[in-house]
Amino acid sequence: MRKLGLPDELFADCSEKLLAAWRARAIKMYPSDFRDTAEVVRITLLAALCSSRQAEITDALVDLLVALVRKINARAAGWRGS
Repeated sequence: MRKLGLPDELFADCSEKLLAAWRARAIKMYPSDFRDTAEVVRITLLAALCSSRQAEITDALVDLLVALVRKINARAAGWRGS
């Protein structure tokens, strides 16, 4: 996703509701639907989808890291308590 080079502030002026609507619209579309859509709309929808997916992936990785650190800490506390 990062190789696409979308700027972090690309949708800074858009509401979360609007961005979610664009993402939902892009998810429902078939490749042929994108071909039949005006280029500016196609690019906007795909950018919204990719931007939101990148945020979701980052959030999931952070959650995974936090869970891993908690597990390591729990094992270390159990080991120290032995």
